Amino acid sequence: MSPFRRFLVVTMISLFVVSIAHSQERSSSAEIMGSVLELNGHRLWLGEEGRGEVVVLIPGGPGFSHRRIEPHFRDLSSQFRLVVYDPLGRGRSGRIAANLTYRLWDDIEDLEALRRFLGAEKINLVAHSAGCVIAGRFAEKYPERVSHLVLASGALSSEHWQKGPIAAVNSRIEREYPQAWSRLQEIVRRGKLSSDDEYQSLMGEAWAKLNSRGPKPESQRPAPREDDWNPQVYFSMLGNDPERHVGGEFEGFDLFPSLKKANFPLLLTYGAEDSSFPGEMLQEIQQQLPRADFRIFAHSQHSPHRDESAAYLGVLRDFLRK
Repeated sequence: MSPFRRFLVVTMISLFVVSIAHSQERSSSAEIMGSVLELNGHRLWLGEEGRGEVVVLIPGGPGFSHRRIEPHFRDLSSQFRLVVYDPLGRGRSGRIAANLTYRLWDDIEDLEALRRFLGAEKINLVAHSAGCVIAGRFAEKYPERVSHLVLASGALSSEHWQKGPIAAVNSRIEREYPQAWSRLQEIVRRGKLSSDDEYQSLMGEAWAKLNSRGPKPESQRPAPREDDWNPQVYFSMLGNDPERHVGGEFEGFDLFPSLKKANFPLLLTYGAEDSSFPGEMLQEIQQQLPRADFRIFAHSQHSPHRDESAAYLGVLRDFLRK
């Protein structure tokens, strides 16, 4: 088994399976049904359930499919028209050639094409982790099309990505898993980048250990699929040294200026135990965006919607009703 294959297995079984394992009031084996549509010149998978105002879920990664977060938000369909989709290159949506680069601009325009297809003048956006960059840049370009914006566990600038998901995570790995850190540094000394298969394999194992909170997998859970994560999207968005430097499509992004002047309701959520966002970073984010509804979930890591699902959905419902 190649190092990269080991990385996929470790990450998808140790982390993805835990995340997707349960939904409070529904059988975890049930999935929203959908189909592939032609939007903005791209083949995008789209599923929806429920009636009411449109709520669109945007998965993170970058490179994860909708299945990464969808089970934890299914109950929203009792009050909203819940829409889940796979952005280009993720999950069941179309792919580009292996020698090409996925573009953040395409994700933004695809989302606008999705809004038009749904026939909604405005949409509510709920984005997780790296999906916050897509949602934030969409809101920056199309603020008049946003009803409510929810950014969950997201870095809001490339500077914050460098300080949090890169530097803070690396610091914790060095502190808590020194043997793994030593092996990672040996790979760097050999002249390899963090996109190297061996580096990614080790990093995947360490990340899974740092984010091991959550329910035990249930026997009826949906089985993970290889298309649940696309490394080509990951490296397109973050560059060829993603665990050490922000590059690629995310290089230089900054959502703070547009969020500061936004006229739509903004909810920011984080987990107090998230390796990617230590307390001082959360304080800085809150200080920069004082008008936002800011919530920290005391017993959560990177996915409060999983770790404290009942409390999280309660906050989300109340916010979306504003």
